[in-house]
Parts: sequence; C-alpha cells; structure tokens
Amino acid sequence: VFGPYAYPQVTNLRRLDSGGTEFPMLVMNASASQSLILHEVGHIWAHGILGNNEWYEGWLDEGMSSFQTAWFFEKEGRGREQWLQSELRVLDLELQGKSEPVTFVAQDYSEYAIYSRMIYTKGSLILRMLRDMGGEEKMLEILRTYYERNRFKHVDQEAFQAVAEEVLRTDLDWFFGQWLHATGVVDYSLESVRVQEIGGMWETTVRIARNGEMRMPVPLRFEGDGQVADTTVSGGPFEQTVQIQTRFRPKTVALDPDGEILDWNALNNHWSASWIVNPAVDRRLPHPSNRPSSSRDRKIVDYIPLLWWNDPGGVVLGVQSKGNYMGRYHMSLFRLGLPAIQMGDKGGGTTQFDWGSLYLRLGNPILGSVPRLGHESQFFAGEGRVFASHAYDMDLSALPVSGSRKTLRLFGSLAAVYDSTYLIPGRWTPRENLTVEAGAGYVWRSVRASGESRLAGEMSLGINTRNYRYTRGTLEILQDWQRRRGFQGRMRGFVGVVMGEDPDPETTAWDGSFVPLERRVFLSGGGPYGSIGNPYLRSAGSVLSEYGDATGGGELRGYY
Repeated sequence: VFGPYAYPQVTNLRRLDSGGTEFPMLVMNASASQSLILHEVGHIWAHGILGNNEWYEGWLDEGMSSFQTAWFFEKEGRGREQWLQSELRVLDLELQGKSEPVTFVAQDYSEYAIYSRMIYTKGSLILRMLRDMGGEEKMLEILRTYYERNRFKHVDQEAFQAVAEEVLRTDLDWFFGQWLHATGVVDYSLESVRVQEIGGMWETTVRIARNGEMRMPVPLRFEGDGQVADTTVSGGPFEQTVQIQTRFRPKTVALDPDGEILDWNALNNHWSASWIVNPAVDRRLPHPSNRPSSSRDRKIVDYIPLLWWNDPGGVVLGVQSKGNYMGRYHMSLFRLGLPAIQMGDKGGGTTQFDWGSLYLRLGNPILGSVPRLGHESQFFAGEGRVFASHAYDMDLSALPVSGSRKTLRLFGSLAAVYDSTYLIPGRWTPRENLTVEAGAGYVWRSVRASGESRLAGEMSLGINTRNYRYTRGTLEILQDWQRRRGFQGRMRGFVGVVMGEDPDPETTAWDGSFVPLERRVFLSGGGPYGSIGNPYLRSAGSVLSEYGDATGGGELRGYY
C-alpha cells in the first residue's frame, strides 16, 4: 500500500519468545501466523523506512502496520468483521472512562494494556476512519505520497497530516486533534423522521442529535421499494435538522449504516416507517445456527417457549426473551407466564386469582444514550410474591485492565409475600409479610495462567413487617487450579452468619432463629432470593423445588 520495497532483501526468522520484532530487512516471529508476518514486515515500511519516534508517536508505526494488516484481511473476505474485536476493545475503555490519549508518551500510560489498545488498536481504527471518509483510492494516494515524500526521513503527525490534507483538500486539525489528543466517543441518534411528498419527490426531514464528545461526518442511508440513496451530512452541531429529497418513498432510515465513524451506540441509529419492525433489534427463535450471540450494530434478542408448574397454581405456559448489545450492554432477561391452568394434581391450592407472572432482569442498561455500567436491576411479580432489587458494582482496581480486580458492590432489595400457599416449606417464612434489605459487598479476584483466586464477602441489614430485624454476612474463598494435561482442581471455603432480634418487645435477645427463613444462609445454595427469577425452582411443587438451587451459599446440593 505504500510503494516499492526499498531494501535489497528481507529475512524472516523464528524467535523463541512470543510475539514478533522488526528490523530493516529482518523480522523475527514466534510463529508462521500470516497476520503476525504481515504486521512485522509492514514495519519495515512503517518505521524501517518512515522513521517515526515510536516512544512519542507509536501510532505512526504500530497503528499503521496494524491498519494495513487488518485492511488486507478485510479485502480477503472478512469484511467489516475484521474490525469488530478492535472496536470492542477500544469502546470498552472509552465507555468506562479508562481510555487515554493516543499521543501519550509511552511511559505515561497507566499500564501496558492501555498502551497497546491505544497505540495498536485505536491507532489502526483512526486510520480506517480516515480511509472511510475519503475512500480507498484517496487513502492509497495519501499513503503513497507520504511514503514517496518521506522515505528514509524522520516523520511525525505533522508530516502525515500535511499529506492527508493535501490529498483530501480539507483541513483535518479537528480530526487528528480529537482522535489523537483527546478521548471520548461518537454517538449520533435519529431523534425524529418525517416523510412527505412534495412536487413528485419525497422529502425526508431528519433531526439528528450529537450525544458524544467526538464529531464525524454522518453517513445517512434511505431505503424503500428496493431503492437506496446515500448521503453524508455534517456532524458538528449538537442538534441539526436536514431535508433530503429522493425519487422513492423511504421506508427505513439508517445513520452510519456501514459502521464507518465508530458510533458506539447503533441502537439509536435506525428509523422504520413500520411500528412493527425495529431495524435496531434482531429477534430470533431458537435454532442451532443462531450466530453470533452478540452484535455490534443491533441488539440480539432470542425467544424460547417455556413450560412449568407448581402445586398451588397449576401448569403455566410462558415465553422467555434474552437480549444483549455488544455482549455486555443492555443485557436483558424477560420471562412471562400466563395464568396457570389446573391439571391433574397441579393447581387448586390457592383461593386467589392468578394473573400470571412477570420476571425482568436488566444489566448495564443504556439510559439517555449513556451505558450505566455496573448496574443490575430485577423485578418479579406473581406466584404469591413481589420482588425488586438493585445492585451497583464499583471498580476499585489499581490498574484499568490488568492485575487483580477489586469490586465494591452496593445492593438493596424489597420482597413482599401476598399468597403464602406458593412458598416452599422450610425456605420461606409461611406468612404474608414485607421485607426490606440493604448492604454492601467486596470482591477481590486474580486470574493467572495457573488458575483463579477469589475472595468475596458481603454484609447486609434487613427489617420486615413481622418485626424481624436482622443482619447477615457471608465470606467465600475460592481457588481454582489449571494444569497441563487437562488437570483442574478447585478448593472453596464458605462461612455464613445470620443474627436476628427477638420480635418480642420485652426482650433484647439476638439469635439466628429470629431471621426470616428466606434470608438465612443455606448449605444447598443461594437461597430463595437467588432463585426468584427461575420458575423451575421458586415455588412449592415446581420441577426442581426439592432438588435444585441457585448458585451461592454452601453449594452442597441436597442439604438445607
């Protein structure tokens, strides 16, 4: 992509250490991987001939060689999927607020993992966005002019930017300024779309909001009746309205349809004339070919039918949907149960009308175009109970990516029982009541090639309408071993303590017997709160009510 090879020969040697190293006319690689060889040989151009200072501007060699390697595989058939993992690695840091400018001096990065993602990965994505703005032919002209003008010279951002501005005939201070010297995300959203016929043409009025710190030219695509129209509008204003005329009536409008501008949130990039069809959501029924399980440009939602039963209500038909965006955001689990049907010995155990059941769990939700990382909410109503909880995990780790991970968890819950006939004996206090609980926990976790170490503890306080006031605490120590030849081992220690105040106002005694049954520590597992969302575990006479349990607790299955 740069130009003729300037040296008389090149040698590829096998190195004993991992990775690869480049020198003029010589590369040393740990394997025969095509991508590794392409990357290291690419350095003979980007660093061996175009001599940047890799300590101060590593993106000009590591980012450049990563870019040309990925471009090769993109053209060889991988398409935009070639860039997917790079985008996810960079966006993950940006959305957590852990990203650092690409132009940091090497030793100023907080750790090597951040350096690698900024210099190699983000550097290559910046060059890809420059290519997509001007087109492939213009990018080739930029690279070849840059090479011809600067080979065997020292180069820097100024040298590369000057060539790019000359070829594209535009000022690029805004582009290199934000992407190299700042951090942030691109996020544009389609706020409203109005389509109307004017003089035999169709005019589409689109209102676009800029929600992120970064700005880019915004590609728009209009489709309808088998026809397509593409255009690009300025992405500078935080809010703008544009009118686009087409010869056909648009049925859908898409912002950044080909993923060119690194817009992190594709869920707000689509509009459809049909209220039934949402282009931002891929809804699927169960099938072995359902791949991928997550997507960069839409939310994946899988549906499956459910069937369960319990003694008080009877047999229940239901449906489950499970969704996520990019495998980490807007993670949802939804289970809906229809009113139970009495069948055989199942049902007839309650006098209350069964309205059905609803369970919803939402993790890392996207609210107001912002991902609420670390948040998880649950809600359940049905089968004699109402339950709601919220937890927030706060990362306290010393390093952004590597090293041991330290997490502080704050949590709270509310549980109400309005029909005690659904409660499993010995696991719930058999009466109507309302319980409120709040607490905090701490998790330390270290993962190495030899295995995982984990220390987790939590403490909470609770009160309910039966005058129970209680405290509960748990401590878990876990050690996993991974050895060669497939050997694995695990050692786990668990301690749980509960103490409750005697509800008799005449005494001040504290004892575990004064704690509601559902909040005691179970040898078998996580207890009733942990299984509230599982219809096969939560109610008397359920399929696994006597034999199954949620994870947690002592995890000695079969004990109570």
